[in-house]
Amino acid sequence: MIGIPWNEATIAGAFLGQKIAMNEFVAFANMGGVEMSARSTAIMTIALCGFANIGSVAWCVAP
Repeated sequence: MIGIPWNEATIAGAFLGQKIAMNEFVAFANMGGVEMSARSTAIMTIALCGFANIGSVAWCVAP
C-alpha cells in the first residue's frame, strides 16, 4: 500500500507496529540491522518520521 515490495512487507509492518506501539526511535534503532532494498529503506524512513504513536497522541491531547 505504501510501495514496499511484498517480500519485505512483513519487516516493514513490524517497524510500523513498533512505531505505533512504542515510538519511532525504537523502530529506527531496530531498522539499522535489517537488510532491505534502498527503495524500501527510503520509504520506511519517511513512514517512521512523525508523531503518530500512543505516547505522542496522549501528549497532544493532555491539557
